[in-house]
Amino acid sequence: MGAAFTEKDRTRIIVSLRETAREVAAGKGMRNVTVEEMAVKAGISKGAFYKFYPSKELLFLEILEETHTQVYGMAGLLMQQSRAVTQAERATETILHVFRLLDESGMVPFMENDLPILLQNLSEEELRAHYHSDEIHILELLHRIAPESSIPDEFEAAAIHALLLLIAHRSQIGERYQQVLELLVRGTCQQLYPDK
Repeated sequence: MGAAFTEKDRTRIIVSLRETAREVAAGKGMRNVTVEEMAVKAGISKGAFYKFYPSKELLFLEILEETHTQVYGMAGLLMQQSRAVTQAERATETILHVFRLLDESGMVPFMENDLPILLQNLSEEELRAHYHSDEIHILELLHRIAPESSIPDEFEAAAIHALLLLIAHRSQIGERYQQVLELLVRGTCQQLYPDK
């Protein structure tokens, strides 16, 4: 039986596993890495990995949620500091900022390629406990911009989801991606939050 990990060891290993998962998410993808490979990079055995995470999927879900927390926290700060006059302008700025931050996070390839499979492999209970979709986070931000909006949440969520699908089709859209994104975000926000 192996020696127990000290608290310092546990912290170092968790940081290492998270860093490895981020590198993998931005590179070859979750499906192309084994628990054993990740454990070796963290300096532990495959069996020891499970003392830290019940599954590879939950580790990747944790780094996705950390990314969400950072991205939407920063977007919330931007929204509070925004000098945009109308609700539509503030919503446009906020959504475009979220897209930029997601892009910079390096998690877009993961969201495109691995997230759908990861979500299928987790139980409903695990998803409820550990996952909040981008739409939920963006809706929370938009409710702060337009708290008295008469638009049903389901409609707003569907519109936001449609915009997020652009990320997955960035390569098909090509070099005009940013212009198309801005056009669609601006148009969507003007429709959702018309000037009163």
